[in-house]
Amino acid sequence: YMQHIRFLQYIESNNDALYKVVEHIYIGSIIASYIEANVDIDAKGGKGITYFLDTKIVLEALDLQNQEDTRPTLELLQLIRDSGGDIRILDITLNEIQGIINTAINNFDKKNPTTTINEACNRNRKNKTWLTTVNGQLEQYITKELKLNITKVSESDVKEFTASEDKEALQKLWYRKNAAAHDVIAYLYIRKRRKQDSNRILIQKAGSWFITANKRLCKFNISRKENGYPCETIMPQELTSLLFLQNPKKYSSEVSNIGLGELIAQTLFDEYPSKDIINEFDNAIRENTNISQEE
Repeated sequence: YMQHIRFLQYIESNNDALYKVVEHIYIGSIIASYIEANVDIDAKGGKGITYFLDTKIVLEALDLQNQEDTRPTLELLQLIRDSGGDIRILDITLNEIQGIINTAINNFDKKNPTTTINEACNRNRKNKTWLTTVNGQLEQYITKELKLNITKVSESDVKEFTASEDKEALQKLWYRKNAAAHDVIAYLYIRKRRKQDSNRILIQKAGSWFITANKRLCKFNISRKENGYPCETIMPQELTSLLFLQNPKKYSSEVSNIGLGELIAQTLFDEYPSKDIINEFDNAIRENTNISQEE
């Protein structure tokens, strides 16, 4: 799909009229997909929906991921606020972000960046000292700069969700075992919160969501969801489509702009391996004693 993405990037910068046509096509595709799925378009979403952000989404908002990610993510957060949504992160997500940034700090290399965060720092002309300062004051950055609230998952919930079959199943798929535990705790926490919803069968009426850029996590969540109820995770471009239903006339322009931006960012993420993945692969090979130097 890279040729299509390059075309979209080109007309966005060089042909406003043609890009407007693409935006209209995008909105049309949203409406068509909802009609095909028999979604009740007239059923408006509830007010005061709470959205919990996954690790990568927060890093994107902090401009510590790929350059193409930052703008659509910040615009999505603003759209959520405009719709009356409450944006939060879980304390377990805050801990995971600190761990990832700490890894980037320990492996920081200005000349040959080893992580996506390292690359972002170079792009923004930030050094290792700056990154260390950010990590030391991360909670303050998140609450004051991004204006996000932090929700604590109780120890009893962590214990209950960690003991679930979902965690064991996801750890078999994830290279980072701790990340699997985080992801399962996050969406099971959302599931527990939703039990208070008056009509949690309809996707528009879900009172809580876990926003993630991890397509594999969404697929896993779908495979483990409760029968008859929506899954707890949602991708950014899917969320923009859902927000469109709240007020199509008001949000159509924002949704098409953000949705296409997210589409471009997600495709680039899928097509090109990150520095983190390359280094994890390299380390895994080095640690495998059954592979010779020649191999």
